[in-house]
Amino acid sequence: MEKNERGNEVEGLFTEKASNWRKKYKSGGELRPRLERFLSGVQELLAPEKRILDFGCGTGDLAAELSKCGYEVCACDFSEAMIRNAAESESQANVKWNILPPDWDTLPYKDSSFDAIVASSVFEYLKDLEGTMRELSRVVSPGGFIIFTVPNIYNRTRKIEWYLRKVIQVPLISYLSSIHEKTNKFMKYIRLSVNRFSAEKWHEYLKCYGFVPLDTREASDEYWQSNKENALILMRFQRNDPS
Repeated sequence: MEKNERGNEVEGLFTEKASNWRKKYKSGGELRPRLERFLSGVQELLAPEKRILDFGCGTGDLAAELSKCGYEVCACDFSEAMIRNAAESESQANVKWNILPPDWDTLPYKDSSFDAIVASSVFEYLKDLEGTMRELSRVVSPGGFIIFTVPNIYNRTRKIEWYLRKVIQVPLISYLSSIHEKTNKFMKYIRLSVNRFSAEKWHEYLKCYGFVPLDTREASDEYWQSNKENALILMRFQRNDPS
């Protein structure tokens, strides 16, 4: 699947979710704990007024909360519906919103523009992971941080999802799932969520682009296995400072 085609598919997946996505971040919503983990992770590392990029911001809930905490925030996504929802719902938030084209290859920011980048469950969907990491490494300042969540491959639900991804490649099963709307949406998610790596592979991957883990324990498979009840793992890396 070409990058542009894949980008259009991922955009379509999240455009379908846009109208109801914000509810998940409200108090008691299923994604509220994730938002709070990101806020806590950022506040542990950075004082207010620092510059943050919310990469793959969705409906902008995390970006808006970071802005309310005093950070200077830019947010980008290639789902126009998500960004439109964010800009309308968070019109009072001091956030600069940017729509990326599905086939983007260069972020609309200067070198070393940010002190940190946050990416909430974004990397698993990327076709050009190498190009993305190269761009994120470019726009974050030396000594800056990247904080992101990725699927925990040792979690039981994630194992089932990976098995289903193989099953839906069977033509008959693929056809049967496509004629049921809710099942079709779930199977589309399974098919597009492809970057599911071990902790150590993520560690090695980011190392190639100048990032090192803040806590090597968190970037180990032993840690992931001991936290297998968590479907997502939050990882924290720092950009090497050549000086």
